[in-house]
Amino acid sequence: MLYPHTELRLASVETGMGVFALHAIPKGTITWVQDQLDHKLSVEEVAKLPQELLGVLSHDYYRLFGGEYLLTHDNTRFMNHSCNPSCAHLFDDVEIAIRDIAEGEELTSDYASFTLETYEEFECFCAAQGCRNWIRRDDPSSLKAYWQPMLEEAMRQLDQVDQPLRFLFAQSSLHAKA
Repeated sequence: MLYPHTELRLASVETGMGVFALHAIPKGTITWVQDQLDHKLSVEEVAKLPQELLGVLSHDYYRLFGGEYLLTHDNTRFMNHSCNPSCAHLFDDVEIAIRDIAEGEELTSDYASFTLETYEEFECFCAAQGCRNWIRRDDPSSLKAYWQPMLEEAMRQLDQVDQPLRFLFAQSSLHAKA
């Protein structure tokens, strides 16, 4: 489930729709937790899909570290990539704000932090300072050492900020770590 105080609107012509904060979101706020309405598909299930559905799937899924595909039921699928993201995945089923997000700012993730296949590399249009121009499976930002300090700092804020998605913690990987 996506953080509730967000809205869907046009991010840019290049990236399409995006998810934007309706008010400031402090670092350490859980911005997404997988819930029972999200749907997992195995690699085998995806291979059996008709070609017409595969085109749709390529824009609306997250690839989990175990290889499965996750189709989210809400606007989470419209979160765009940024080389300087506002959010990052702690585990396959939880995402957290890794910096303060201003009211009206787009919530973004670094797609290289997901499981990308070699064929999934793509040209980046994020225009962030330090943009890598191409997002690839072997990007340095996909390495645990890159994300670990940011995630640890954000996690220290978990109990210091309002958590509208707290009711979903019990079913998440975060609950086991907290």
